[in-house]
Amino acid sequence: MSEEQLNFDFFAELSEPVPEPAPVKENVDGADEISVEPAALSEAAAKAESSPETERGVTPFVLRQAVLGYLAGQQPTAVGIRVPTRVKKFQVSMAACWIAPQSKQNHIEKVVAIDIFDRREHCLPDCAEREELLATLKTLKLEKLKLEKVIRENEPELKDSDDLFEEFQSYDYSASRNTAYHKLLKQISRLQHVIYKGSRMELIRQAAVADYLYLAVPAGELAPEELADGWGLLHVFPDRQVKVVKVASRQQCNEEGRRHLALNIAATSLKSVLFANGVAVDEHLRVSFQPPPRRRRKRL
Repeated sequence: MSEEQLNFDFFAELSEPVPEPAPVKENVDGADEISVEPAALSEAAAKAESSPETERGVTPFVLRQAVLGYLAGQQPTAVGIRVPTRVKKFQVSMAACWIAPQSKQNHIEKVVAIDIFDRREHCLPDCAEREELLATLKTLKLEKLKLEKVIRENEPELKDSDDLFEEFQSYDYSASRNTAYHKLLKQISRLQHVIYKGSRMELIRQAAVADYLYLAVPAGELAPEELADGWGLLHVFPDRQVKVVKVASRQQCNEEGRRHLALNIAATSLKSVLFANGVAVDEHLRVSFQPPPRRRRKRL
């Protein structure tokens, strides 16, 4: 496992490699006619929590521990587990915020939300012909990468002049004159609407409370081309190494949305603080005290 898998900043923009795509055989112009069943949001989250050992040897606990360790390496100000987004029903597995001083008050720089799933079927929407649609989406997105490579070669003026390093260069593809590219974007948009409409991923995105959205799954469980646009992807290995497979795009999130999720992060941390200090509060608000948990010493 390379060192960059531990130290990579998953807020940085990344130029993705351009693999050779398979030819596009399916026409998705009528994709919006396909029926989609509503996603079972809370059931999917519950399955991920209750599932024991995965086929790849990464348990839900190992996933959560690895992602939490990875977040800690990014030096967040606060981290919460099972953090509600807009309403309690839609909780993300983990969320973190970065706070910095600004004038005489603290300022929330960014907030990231991460949903963690141990199986592919738990994190994808439950719609008709899901695998066939995802295969088509993957092919279209690979074709999109190929066309973006052509645009970079034929329209160098679209390159962002503010880029300091060649490996982190970005382009304004929306201003391209390539008609095939814009037609392909419409196909991808229609197909993604069919697949993700009403899904957990889409509802969390629509909450607009986080700057960056990520899915974390066992390595190889999900391909980056199968994700809805904007979401990033983390692959977790059995040895708890985490690799950024796809960098998330920055979402449209205002200060009010950031503050909302940051406050929810603080609220979800209460139980951990009480437990770490040996304080328990029952449903009748009766307070009891007990010895704080001790870290087990390793036997030599």
